[in-house]
Amino acid sequence: MSLMSRQLVAVGVGSLSLLGMVLPGHAYDDRIVSREQRVAVACKSASDGSFVSIKTTVSEPVFHVQMANQPLDQYNESEGLPLIKWTQTLPSAQANANYSPEARCRTVSAHLTNAIFGMGIKDDAQLKALADTSKLGNIYGQGVITGNRVRPESTFFTLAPNNQRRPVATLDKFQNGIQSIGGPDLPAAVMPPVLE
Repeated sequence: MSLMSRQLVAVGVGSLSLLGMVLPGHAYDDRIVSREQRVAVACKSASDGSFVSIKTTVSEPVFHVQMANQPLDQYNESEGLPLIKWTQTLPSAQANANYSPEARCRTVSAHLTNAIFGMGIKDDAQLKALADTSKLGNIYGQGVITGNRVRPESTFFTLAPNNQRRPVATLDKFQNGIQSIGGPDLPAAVMPPVLE
């Protein structure tokens, strides 16, 4: 394979990963995609029927994604506090459609992982950069938490109605969760996880 062909394959693999799509049965060239420890966000099912977005470390190629039909791992409290606990279904802009807690968990976990990878964050200590750039915004009349810029493609997640009434506390919980800030001295109002 020529150098130009490898570069095009690398661009294609990178494009697939950022969109959260991996072609089934597709072979990847290990010389192009590195295998390293990276921090990511995974969606897991909880024993109470909810879903959680939790920080994790992946020792897989950097295009690691959770496929929509892939069974979710079970969340264990020994893994630490989740960033977000998903319990509410929100209406969709599409007719007769809703975003279930599982769909929201999978989508937001992928958005956060893409942001982490896009910022070049490799470990938990570097996550402060993601927390520092997270902000509140309003997209299409809905309260959201976004990345650096308030625009649809930078949106991490739409706030549920209860969190739209207290957006600053919700952002604080999210930022504290990203940075693993918690403990007995932290007021409950800003203690992770965000309840969505």
